[in-house]
Formats: sequence, C-alpha cells, structure tokens
Amino acid sequence: MARGIGGVDVIQGLVPDVAALVAAALAQLGSAWFLSALLVVLYWTRPGEEHDVLLVGSLLLVAFGIYRTLKELFALPRPAELLLAPADAPALIRPLYDAAVLGTGYGFPSGHATNSAVVYIGLAAVLGIWTRRRRYATATALVTVVALTRILLGVHYLVDVIAGAALGTGVALLGVYGVRQFVDDGVTVALVPGVFASAGYVVASGGLPESLLLSGAVLGLLGGWQLLMLARMSAGIRPPVGVGSATRKRGLAALALVPLLVAVGSTPVVDSLAVPASGLVGLAVAGVVLAPTVWQGDSGRQRPSIRRR
Repeated sequence: MARGIGGVDVIQGLVPDVAALVAAALAQLGSAWFLSALLVVLYWTRPGEEHDVLLVGSLLLVAFGIYRTLKELFALPRPAELLLAPADAPALIRPLYDAAVLGTGYGFPSGHATNSAVVYIGLAAVLGIWTRRRRYATATALVTVVALTRILLGVHYLVDVIAGAALGTGVALLGVYGVRQFVDDGVTVALVPGVFASAGYVVASGGLPESLLLSGAVLGLLGGWQLLMLARMSAGIRPPVGVGSATRKRGLAALALVPLLVAVGSTPVVDSLAVPASGLVGLAVAGVVLAPTVWQGDSGRQRPSIRRR
C-alpha cells in the first residue's frame, strides 16, 4: 500500500472481477473527451447560458493545467493492482477497457476525479435546470461514481481521488463564484490563470506533447471568445457592461491566435508534430466557440446571471 489509506484492496474485495468492465464504462463520465463533448453540446444548445457553459469549460482547462503540473511535481506512481487484466477483457470492449486502465503518467492527483468535479459541480452552479439542491446532489453523485471507479479499477489510490475531487470542486466554486465581480466577462478572467497553468505544465513536463496541446486549447478558447465579442459588437449588439473595448478584444484575439497560426505554419521546420498540432487544436477550439454565431446568428439575448441563482 502507498500514500496512506490506499483503499484499493478494500473496494476491489467487495466486487467480482467482471465489475471492472462496468467501472471502465462509468469512468468515461470523467474522461476529458466525454466532458469536452458534453460542454460543446450544452454550449451549442442552451442559448442564454452559453457564457456560463464556456466559463465552466475555461475552468476545466485551468484545472487540467494545475493537476497535470502537480502530477509532474509529485511524480507518485499508480497502484499495481488492476481488478481485471486487460487481456481478460472481452475483445469487443477491450479498447474501451484499455483506455480506462492503461493510463500513462503519474497517479497523484486523479485527473478523472478533478475533471468530473470541475465540470459537474461547475454546471450545477451555473445551469438553470431543476432545483439548486437537485443539481448539486446529481453532480456530487456523478463525481463520487467516477472516483470510485478509478479506485475499483486499481489505477488510483483513495487519496488520489480525494485530492482530485477537492481540487476540481475548489476550482469550480472559486471560478464560478469568485468571478462575480467580473461576471460580465468571466471567461476572460478565468482564462488568465489558465494561460499560466498550461505554461506551468509545459515547464514541469519538459514540453510533453500533451502540455503543448493544452496551451493551444487555452489560447484558442481565449482568442475565439474575443472574436465572438467582436462579432457581436460589429453586429450592433451591445456587449455586457465590463466586457472590454473592441480594441482590447482585437489585441487579446491577436495575442492568442497569432502563436497558433505560427505553430501551424511551423510544420516544415520542426521535428515534433506536437507544435503544429497544438496550433490546430487551438484554432479548432476557437471555431467551436464561433460556430453558433456563424451558423445561426446571435440573438443578443441576455444570459441569466449567476447572482440570481
């Protein structure tokens, strides 16, 4: 056992080996691909709340940079106690199972627990569905399920998921309620620490491809958001008070997107594909932000205020 109360043996001893397959499927609720897709769908389909959904997406990138940096700094290994060996998983779902249990990198803190806490707690704080109690109860249940699956699968210790859930919850609540003074442009405010967090990950990891891709995503979201505000200003839609001048928006958009364009153009002169790939990821994220305006136009409706919830 490592890192104090590991919890792996206890939880694995309560379930049959076949439970690993169910756990692998449920663990996807905390995976980066699933949460990103969820946020994109909500951003595109909930007019009036798109700013708040984008704020949660920004906080996810912030948390991603923080926990990835912590993994590199602590350099603590994962458990070596898989509930079910990958070779014993049915061939039909083996790719899904392999993705859930053959994660690379260090174990502390848990990325799945962090990701799920940021997104589900953050959405509970900003969305206008159900009651506040029901939203937070559902979010807590989802985070707990994800955390338990990581222990059951044998890829994290108990302390890993507790630390990850605490980190994610802290980022979500501080990010959502901490920007109340800047709520009219919370996305930009949230992305400032995101830039530093992603840069910290690049330095701590020695420039791993994943760190460059994260930096590209952060810059793409920042640039896309500024361009969206500029598009609204150009269309004669009055931006929210405090959103910043058009000149400032142009400057921030250029500051974010120019490095991405340079990265894409560097393909012939760099050995690693990570640099141009990071540029493509950033431009793709900017496109996701702008897509609803390009396809459907902008109604200019005021989004609901977090303060009224």
